[in-house]
Amino acid sequence: MTVWFTSDHHFNHANIIAYCSRPFASLSEMNERMVEEWNARVSDSDTVYVVGDFFLGPTPDGVRIGQSLRGRKILVKGNHDRSTHTCLQAGFAQVSSRISLALEDGTRALLRHVPLDENFLDGHDLQIHGHRHGGPQLEGRHLNVCVDLWNFRPVAEREVIDLWRSRSDTTNHPESSLVTPGDK
Repeated sequence: MTVWFTSDHHFNHANIIAYCSRPFASLSEMNERMVEEWNARVSDSDTVYVVGDFFLGPTPDGVRIGQSLRGRKILVKGNHDRSTHTCLQAGFAQVSSRISLALEDGTRALLRHVPLDENFLDGHDLQIHGHRHGGPQLEGRHLNVCVDLWNFRPVAEREVIDLWRSRSDTTNHPESSLVTPGDK
């Protein structure tokens, strides 16, 4: 069993293609590619943490896409994930606003869609987030798993740990784009 992390698919959101300069000619091409990338890596026994903004658009389309994805899916709600009921229909086993978990190497990770200022990580070593569609993948104690930064595929826990452990400096990173808990 492998644990995966990903975010910001924006399935069925046509404007995201232009907004993020995604390399797709159509909405269906984008949706199909992201489903292919997911299912090529994830097995049915794996767990996938989706850290927000899974889909927009008609509910039946989002439900159909969610049900076509392999693995046990857990959603950390993003600013576009409005209906918990719809997310459960789409095949998510759990829907939360934030999740704390220990990675296999003991790193304490906070999963939350919008990155928090490092002063608000509540004893966690690392925050795994989405929301920011631009880089970098790792900044200070923040690891961004947005599909735009990872070739539209989920990121394996081992990749997260390797990137986290390879960092050269965890201090003196700009935090002007991060938010405090009161921000949305």
